[in-house]
Amino acid sequence: MKRSKQEKPALPVEYCLYMTLAVKEQEKEPAVLVQLQTVQEFNSFRYEIVVKDSIQDNSLRLEIHGLRAPQQILPAMGPATFRKEYRQFTGTKEIVVSKIDGEENSYLVDISKQGIVVKRSPTKKFVELVTKPQK
Repeated sequence: MKRSKQEKPALPVEYCLYMTLAVKEQEKEPAVLVQLQTVQEFNSFRYEIVVKDSIQDNSLRLEIHGLRAPQQILPAMGPATFRKEYRQFTGTKEIVVSKIDGEENSYLVDISKQGIVVKRSPTKKFVELVTKPQK
């Protein structure tokens, strides 16, 4: 009897982009914490996502250049991650995430002291923008 191959279900997206407000009590200045992570988890190491970020006018560009092995060689499980805090980043902003092959996802968000609201999302996504804090 022939066995059929089971195919792994395709993941809906490759990355999750978490954007949350972070207010430090000493500075009382709002900041936006941006964390990009892979949906896929790795068994051997917690890799870092190599990202070139730039802010121009009212847009934040995150260009994904690949993965890098962590500085620590201790084994750990989990997704690959990029994390950065942006200060004085309020108002209506365009968030553009691009991959090495040139594919881009563009979001329009409104950032205020009350929270982050997504105004526009791409139709074909490889990255999901999440504005609620991670659990």
